Amino acid sequence: MIAVKELNYGNFGKCVSISNGNIEVFVTLDFGPRIIRAGFVGGDNFMKEDTEFSMHTDLAGSKFSDDTFYNRGGHRFWISPEAMPRTYYPDNEPVSYEKCGDKIVFTPPIQVANEFALSIEIKMQEDENKLSINHIATNTGYWAKEFAPWSITVVAENGIEIIPQNVTDTGLLSNRILVFWPYTKIKDSRLDMTDKYIRLSQYTSATCPLKIGLSQENPWGAYFHHNCMFVKKYFPVKDGVYPDNGCTYETYTNSSILEMETLGELSVVKPGESVSHTEVWEFYKDVAVPHDDSEMDKIAVKYKLNQKEILK
Repeated sequence: MIAVKELNYGNFGKCVSISNGNIEVFVTLDFGPRIIRAGFVGGDNFMKEDTEFSMHTDLAGSKFSDDTFYNRGGHRFWISPEAMPRTYYPDNEPVSYEKCGDKIVFTPPIQVANEFALSIEIKMQEDENKLSINHIATNTGYWAKEFAPWSITVVAENGIEIIPQNVTDTGLLSNRILVFWPYTKIKDSRLDMTDKYIRLSQYTSATCPLKIGLSQENPWGAYFHHNCMFVKKYFPVKDGVYPDNGCTYETYTNSSILEMETLGELSVVKPGESVSHTEVWEFYKDVAVPHDDSEMDKIAVKYKLNQKEILK
């Protein structure tokens, strides 16, 4: 049975807890929404918690009524392509929620200045350590807009992310896209790439940021932390058009955070129309960090990471 209840969670204030007894997520109501906690009941939090709200962006001079965007950690819903100040809308107002059948829907106020209405729907499985998050963006303006849904999960420090590379033999044609942001150093010690996987470590001692993106045929990323594994799956459209030179998955890290990011299709959305983007989250205990590709292959097979399945 899925239990849904309100509670107060540290510096993050009022939240909604959703749990099947094995896993739980806490979603903020005083701002956001953010999924500020996700993991096993009583276990470590896979999400980053910026309890002091130290990660913020100054928006002074923008068209927004509030001058500061606070990252806060956890999972959030943005719009791509990234632009300043549009992307950094200060989501500091209270969030409403309601139960709609087997889903919990969280809706912040409309972004009047941006002419967007965003919401997320969370559906948790009763008998598996799994949930889905559907991200919905509506154009509330008078003109068509081109954008893509962009879901960003800020995970806890000192873990290791592993992302599968494309391995299909396409003969004389290319089989993968790798995109690098200008501040990324190719020989950064946090980044290790083989023919099959990309491995990215979060170092609190890092002195510069790093971001890469790719287009995936096996659409998932895994984060290893405290001998557990958190997996994000999503469902890109074959031959679809995606932001940032065709990226369906992006990841960013600095000394404070690591972000696992998935993107929906880039499309022209007419006034009143909506687009959506769904992720599936999975949680596994007692999974050690793989040391090489063969160990990661075994994990991928055991936990069916390459199966493109949707929740029941």
